[in-house]
Amino acid sequence: MRKERAEIERVIEEVDRELVAEERSAMVRVSHDFADPQQARRAARRAGRAVLRSLPVRRGVADLDEEAA
Repeated sequence: MRKERAEIERVIEEVDRELVAEERSAMVRVSHDFADPQQARRAARRAGRAVLRSLPVRRGVADLDEEAA
C-alpha cells in the first residue's frame, strides 16, 4: 500500500509540474501576441472574418420571390 501511495504521489507531482510548465508557456504566448504587430493585425483580421461568418446570410429579392411561388 505504501508503494502504491508513493507512486500516486509521484504521478500527481509530475502532473502538477506539467501544468505549471504549460501555464507558463501559455502566458508567454499571450504576451507575445500583443507585442508582435504582425500577429496583432492577423488576429484582428481573423476576428473580423469570424464575425462576418457568424452573421446571417442576406438573401436577395429573387430568392424571396421563388419561395413565395
